[in-house]
Amino acid sequence: MGTEGVLRVHLAAPENLLIASHTEAINHCVLSRTELRAFAVEEGVFGEAFDAR
Repeated sequence: MGTEGVLRVHLAAPENLLIASHTEAINHCVLSRTELRAFAVEEGVFGEAFDAR
């Protein structure tokens, strides 16, 4: 899932917290945790509905 997919999930269920886990695993490496965090900040949803630690 890329950034647009993550945003679609957030928009479909904005009351839920999205947690990114094992994004650096070889079968999930399409998007890094750093890239996902930057996207969430840019979209204004980091900290509100999204956590990428």
